[in-house]
Amino acid sequence: MELLIILLIVGVLLWIWGVSLHTLFMGVMILIALLLALLVLFFVATALSLLTFRVRKAVFVRFEQHRRYEQAVYRAGEEEYTNLFPAEGVLRQQIYHTRPRSVLLRKGKLRNTAFDMHSILILCLGLVGSGTAFVLFLSVLRLFM
Repeated sequence: MELLIILLIVGVLLWIWGVSLHTLFMGVMILIALLLALLVLFFVATALSLLTFRVRKAVFVRFEQHRRYEQAVYRAGEEEYTNLFPAEGVLRQQIYHTRPRSVLLRKGKLRNTAFDMHSILILCLGLVGSGTAFVLFLSVLRLFM
């Protein structure tokens, strides 16, 4: 919220100093395009990191509080692995059950990480959605140039 107020103040000051509204509008549009590109890069980097994971059977153990959200914790053998993405708030009984399931696991130096099938679904949808939004936004941006 504070960032939006700062951007609004900077925009008003630039407009007072004589920058045209079209130039301000194009600056905002380019900023949005850059943010969408960063979102696409996040999903691509996360998808590429899956190449370092291996598939193993694991059992859901518990939820663990991490900063402002909860993460699912899985146990494979004697080791625990924390899911990389936040835990879902809806359909928890269906998504996080105690039956063994196939999970992507990576043993790390700082912490062990996991990707359950729900996280992979979110990753695929995020990659397709952000990529589509970025391409559509660029095509709309071209209309104003």
